Amino acid sequence: MLINLIKKYFNNYLNAVVLSTDSKALRLKKSSLIIVPLIIGPAALVWGILYIFLGQYVSASIPLSYSVISLFNLCHLYKTKNIILLQQIQMILVLFLPFFLMWSLGGFASGSFVMLWAFFAPIAALIYEDSKKSLYWFYAFIVLVVFSTVIDQALIESRTTFLSQTAIELFFLLNSSAALAGVFLLIKYFINEKDKNAHECLEEEHRELALRSEELNKANIKLKALAHYDSLTGLPNRALFNDRLSQAIEKAKRHKNELALLFVDLDRFKPINDSLGHALGDKVLQAVASRLHNSIRKEDSLARLGGDEFIILMDDLNKGENASLLAQKIIDCLAVPIYIDEHTLYVTASIGISLYPHDDIDMNKLIMYADTAMYKAKKGGKNNFQFYSTEMTALAVDHVVMQANLHTALEKEEFVVYYQPQINAETLQHIGMEALVRWEHPSMGLITPSKFLSIAEETGFIVALDQWVMKMAMKQMVQWYKEGFNPGVLALNLSIKQLHQKDFISVFKGMLIETGCRAEWLELEVAEGQIMNHPEDAISVLNKLGDMGIELAIDDFGTGYSSLSYLKRLPIDKLKIDKTFIDGLPDDEEDVGIAKAIIALAKSLKLGVIAEGVETEEQRDFLLEHGCENIQGYFYGKPMLPHELEKCF
Repeated sequence: MLINLIKKYFNNYLNAVVLSTDSKALRLKKSSLIIVPLIIGPAALVWGILYIFLGQYVSASIPLSYSVISLFNLCHLYKTKNIILLQQIQMILVLFLPFFLMWSLGGFASGSFVMLWAFFAPIAALIYEDSKKSLYWFYAFIVLVVFSTVIDQALIESRTTFLSQTAIELFFLLNSSAALAGVFLLIKYFINEKDKNAHECLEEEHRELALRSEELNKANIKLKALAHYDSLTGLPNRALFNDRLSQAIEKAKRHKNELALLFVDLDRFKPINDSLGHALGDKVLQAVASRLHNSIRKEDSLARLGGDEFIILMDDLNKGENASLLAQKIIDCLAVPIYIDEHTLYVTASIGISLYPHDDIDMNKLIMYADTAMYKAKKGGKNNFQFYSTEMTALAVDHVVMQANLHTALEKEEFVVYYQPQINAETLQHIGMEALVRWEHPSMGLITPSKFLSIAEETGFIVALDQWVMKMAMKQMVQWYKEGFNPGVLALNLSIKQLHQKDFISVFKGMLIETGCRAEWLELEVAEGQIMNHPEDAISVLNKLGDMGIELAIDDFGTGYSSLSYLKRLPIDKLKIDKTFIDGLPDDEEDVGIAKAIIALAKSLKLGVIAEGVETEEQRDFLLEHGCENIQGYFYGKPMLPHELEKCF
């Protein structure tokens, strides 16, 4: 019980004076300096009391003084956590203790005092010297302890004056040696301790500076969060959003892209706050913020402007009306009830949309116009979206209708494959055709790909649509060859999303087997801009297609910033000049230069070349004159149904 109690108090004391910020060396030094007075101090107290009982009052003063000094040192260390005073007093005792012990020679068990002090000496050596030298000190004092014990035993067993005098001389010699050792340690201490203390002070200052730096960093992060983020939802605030919007506008200017702002305001949110309290209202705002965040794309930015108002930046849009897809997605996600504290709440939102550069190019005006459009949505019955531009709202409504009907259109067999002929303008021979999908909507009539393909791309429906078009066109090719026609090569558009499907090659091979279509009858066209987004991935898959004997073409060439190094590595057979560079021929100098450059590039790389969108005789003649014989466009034929195209074979 006593041992456990002593152990408990010792651990408590040790934890109080040895700090977590102390270095490993400093913790070792403190522990060593604490152990010495804790061991020798009580022993000296007991020994002094024994001397008093024996009538040796002068001798008793020595160990009693040491026990008092030890207690003072321990209290001072506990209060200040500083070991400098403790070190200095211990070193003084190392120097003078042997002389004090000499006064008590001839008293009770005098040699044992030397033994006690001898255990302190190697500890002092460990503190002030390196471990190797400390080991040497330890060996030396073991010898000292042995001699002390032998002499002490001789004093007890022999009572002659000669032995006592000899013992006194031997003890004088031993204690003188110990004193010299103490002098050596003291000199080494005063030489080195100043530098050590300075080093420790520097380390302590460094630790304090590191702690302060860490605290400042945390404070800066907290201040930055307070300055740029909403404390309730954790979303960016108005200041940070404005900065992001400014950067997005500059980026859109450089890349000639569009962007959209969606101003989202919750409908009938005030009654929730008034009837259920602001605490619950805050939870509703947090739930709404989470749903909005899960609805947007990774590249979009969401912010809370204050109250129940949120704003979203849609960056890098191909078409402004695509913003309606996100708006409808938000309306749908908010339609799901919110469950908070046993309450079932229904929240809707009115959304206003402004477009860059359609509505304006100024950041503040775009925000103002989105806000204005939001109020149009409020007046329109709430729980809807409105564009700032009325005609854009009409387009967006059609957009949303098409998105809703797109996925069921395949099941209802509303899609139809048309074929546009490709002609060798020099020989007037039919060389092939491109398969083009059309949507025969029951209420909107025939819809061209330009109106729904972007929606299919964004929703991921393009993969299923592409596969359906491929399969139908392959079946038609097999049918034509069975009927004795020679339709040439079938060009199929391949979206990059389908190209990146892990099972694309196996699915494509399955189509060939299922339809009986031959690989050499096919040509796959991939848009240049899509290839350049992930060229390495495209090269790998296109190589596999090329190995199957399928021709490969880059569609819309000249619009996608191709790298010539990648163009050289791509396993392609043909370049297809985009219609935008054909429209101005032969009068527009820029179109003339680009068309001639693409034709020359194709020939230098030993690739085929075909021009699409040819509508006039002048365009046809220019292309023939500069070496592009293969032509596709309204000049030779619009997209046709299979029975119409058969007349061209």
